[in-house]
This record gives sequence, structure tokens and C-alpha cells, in this order.
Amino acid sequence: MNAAETHAHNKSPRYIGNSFGGCIKAIIKGDMPLEHVERIECGTSIPSFEALRKVIDDYSEYTFEGLDKSLILEVAEYFLFRGKFSQCRLDGNSKILKELWTPVSDWNPKDHMDENDYHDQERADEFVSRLNKKLAAQQELLTTKVY
Repeated sequence: MNAAETHAHNKSPRYIGNSFGGCIKAIIKGDMPLEHVERIECGTSIPSFEALRKVIDDYSEYTFEGLDKSLILEVAEYFLFRGKFSQCRLDGNSKILKELWTPVSDWNPKDHMDENDYHDQERADEFVSRLNKKLAAQQELLTTKVY
């Protein structure tokens, strides 16, 4: 029995997903209805569309094996463009996957975060630093151009 069936007595149960690959796979396979997902709290570090496509390609060899890549991307974009896709590693934190789906009423972020593990902080800081350099260069160009 899947998570949605477990809570079938509730007309519209809401869940928070705890895995990018696992949740998208469950949605595509029909194990979790799209409209029952409040958001997905991922342990990924996907800073761009290019990186998203690479992750989908990489996951296609195991997690997404046999699934339509364009549909995977469409489901990921559904959550991304609605602000329902959070990635703790972009902020330098890491995630503990205890369960694939957590009912919204039971969600406590501290249950899913490894506060003692900040190994990704350096990578997160490097991304912000690179982006700030590019922004500064563009802003400099804009201030020197006369329109």
C-alpha cells in the first residue's frame, strides 16, 4: 500500500517528499498523486537547468531507469517553478532520508537535516562567489554603457 492509499480516509492528504529521485519516480509510477504533494525537500545540489538535465541523465541509469526523460523534467519543473522544490545542499547542509513521504502534519525539518555535517558549505559558497563575480561584471558593463 502506498502513502496515498494509507491515508485514503482523508480527502486530500498532503505530503512532503524527501528525495528528488524517489519522489519523482513515485509520482510518475502513480504511487503518489501529484496533487497530494505539498513540496519536495531534496538532498540535491542542482544550481541550474544544465545541472538538472545532467542529474536526470545520471539518474536515468538507475533511479529513473525505463522512465520518460521529458516527463521526468516536466515533473521536476512543475515543482521548481511553483516554489515547491527545496535543496538543502545549495545552502551547504545535508539531508537525512528517513522516509520517502512525510505527512505535512508530521513534518519537522530537524528530523531530516544533519546539522553536524556541513561538507557542502564550501561548494555552496563557491557557487555564490562565482555568481556574484558574474553579476558584478555585468553591472560594471551596464554602468559604463551610455544609452
